[in-house]
Amino acid sequence: MPLEVKKLFVGAISRPTPGWLRFAACGACVAIILVVLTKEYSPEYGFTGMLRYGEKFNEREPDKVKQVPREIFPGLGFDGQFYADLALDPTLTNKKTATAMDLPQYRSRRIFLPLCAFLAGHGNPTATVNAYAVCNFVFWIFLCVLVFVKINPRSMQEYACALTIVFTSGVVGSALLALTDMPATALLFAALVFPLLWPLFLGCAVLTRETTLFFTPVFLLTEILSKKKLPWIFIKTVLVFTPIALWYCYCMWRIPEPVFIEKVYGLPFLAMLHRLGSILYHWPAVFCPYQAHYFLTAISLTAQCAYFAIRPRPKDPLWLTGAIGSASFALMGHISWMEFSWMLRYSLPMTFAFNLLLSKEDPRRFFKWFIAGNIGCLYL
Repeated sequence: MPLEVKKLFVGAISRPTPGWLRFAACGACVAIILVVLTKEYSPEYGFTGMLRYGEKFNEREPDKVKQVPREIFPGLGFDGQFYADLALDPTLTNKKTATAMDLPQYRSRRIFLPLCAFLAGHGNPTATVNAYAVCNFVFWIFLCVLVFVKINPRSMQEYACALTIVFTSGVVGSALLALTDMPATALLFAALVFPLLWPLFLGCAVLTRETTLFFTPVFLLTEILSKKKLPWIFIKTVLVFTPIALWYCYCMWRIPEPVFIEKVYGLPFLAMLHRLGSILYHWPAVFCPYQAHYFLTAISLTAQCAYFAIRPRPKDPLWLTGAIGSASFALMGHISWMEFSWMLRYSLPMTFAFNLLLSKEDPRRFFKWFIAGNIGCLYL
């Protein structure tokens, strides 16, 4: 880029914007989210299309589920259907709830969203299932407000990062398929935005998706660096771990079958390289734009990893969050790379931290990192 053009670009993205614009932008994002939600509504089936109920699991469903008007899809369906089933029986007292799920002990650990839907449904199966389907959109709006509060955008650089977080593929995919990835990440970042309430938000995040527990050291280190008293740190840690530990024990009592998921983690970057190598090996016979996006996803997520390695800020909670997310991404196993969209959801904590830090980055470095880190993360 010529020096003159570069100066103009840097000046444009760092120029202050009107204060009212952030409220208008946040409101516009919320309006878009609500429009997307209304598009998913069916007069016959409500919002159940987002749950992707599969015909192969339909025969196993408990009676409460069968009485709900649902859109049934060919094949196995997708994960949202199992969490919706759990919302109808959060105490796991009905044996059919376990048999209706593909990995019952694994799914049942993630009780927070199903419990919210159960409480919202007031015992009405149709209302409960639809409440679960809409849960992700409630957290999407919560995330939108959270991002605009945290970044408080005052330049085009900051707006670009805020909008990327709100509409990145992992967020949209999680919402449209009623999954746990985005709500858990939103709760994790709420714990960062509201440090006095971090045990509450992190505890809820862990009950939404257990892998969020990996980020506990971020908050413990922050507490230690803030010179908080060790007894208080211990009490806060207990508040996070106790609910999930008790719930795990309860799940193992109700559903004693062991959980076995093959190749969740492996050697650093090995699964990614294996997947990309497999695509190249069969090229050009089966190469298509969909497969090309595996490469864009790998480029973006690897660039995010590189950013945390090259720009270390070990005392910054956001950097620590991104560094842990980077390690998790690097170690992801073969099953995680079966679909590039799965990796975009699994890597949301890293993507969020990357864009939040990038929003305050030197404008001279911003553009290259922004393109490299996000080019593969904006795909529907």
